[in-house]
Amino acid sequence: MKERTRTTKTKIAIFGWAESVHIQRWVSALQKHNWRVKLISLGGEALPNCETVIFPRAGRRSYLKYASEAESLVKEFQPDLVHVHYAGGFGLWGMRIKEIPVIASVWGSDLNGSWWQRLLVRKILRHATAVTVTSNFLFERVKEIDRALAGKAEVIPFGVQKLERLEPLPPERPLRLCYLKLHRRVYGPDILLRALAIAKKEIPEIVLSLAGEGEMSAQLHELVNRLDLVDSVDFCGMVPCEEVPSFLGQHHVLVMPSREESFGVAAVEAQMSGRPVIATKVGGVPEVVNNGETGILVDPENPEQLAEAIVDLGKDFVKIKMMSKKAVEWIALRYSWECSVSQMIDLYKRVIDAGKKA
Repeated sequence: MKERTRTTKTKIAIFGWAESVHIQRWVSALQKHNWRVKLISLGGEALPNCETVIFPRAGRRSYLKYASEAESLVKEFQPDLVHVHYAGGFGLWGMRIKEIPVIASVWGSDLNGSWWQRLLVRKILRHATAVTVTSNFLFERVKEIDRALAGKAEVIPFGVQKLERLEPLPPERPLRLCYLKLHRRVYGPDILLRALAIAKKEIPEIVLSLAGEGEMSAQLHELVNRLDLVDSVDFCGMVPCEEVPSFLGQHHVLVMPSREESFGVAAVEAQMSGRPVIATKVGGVPEVVNNGETGILVDPENPEQLAEAIVDLGKDFVKIKMMSKKAVEWIALRYSWECSVSQMIDLYKRVIDAGKKA
């Protein structure tokens, strides 16, 4: 690789989904720090002011189909570093990269799957120069795959931007709850509706904004009718990223009844917006929500316990206000966007410097 002058931007190639908000935010942050970024993606649209290559998405075989072309693009670009987001898919491309440091970021679902898929992920992570995870929970999952990986893995959470202005809490009544995930079984929207039906017996004035869409949407509409919740549930569709703070600001509490969760970005965003979170104690969520201080954690698959937590907060507006204040302080201290970017760039520089010395 040719030696560059000091005025030349450090170059990084990113394998990841162009349509992902997380990828878009990383690219934007790196550009602000004067990095030259080339994004190579499956599906989505080219990002503004970023060299982007989009391969058509055609199922899991797409990773194999375009691996050779992705490798060629990297060789042509000659980056200082390659960052692979979602090890279980784009990691196949990362394995083809030689003589350039590769960082593989585990997102969570890429650690699930059959025994042979786990073996493949282990091989992918072993090939990487460094591995990043978003939570201590995922760090332990990576160690389960191969304890030797602990030496190259670092926890770098998804951070959130501090808001310039916090929306005040809505009036005490009606109690306004919101759900901010896709309509998928893994996120438990059906459990939330069953809990809502129970909680409504104690707090008749209760409203749930069910954001998102997905394969369970039709089933959820039917469940709302069956549980007589038509007047209490608003299906409000997908909420654009830039409108999330405003959406959260219209509610008292975020409810996240996930069956599985690697990190819990929605919970972080809600707390930064000054909204307590009621969530299940699964995966990395207990790291994100300070139980009893910034929210309430409940057992998964338990609509009765979830309803009890809803009623607990719904009948105590003073507690909601107290948790609201503590939530902002908690997230600002632990999950600031600036800190996450700084941690990642520090890792980039260490990996690049180590590669030059080698």
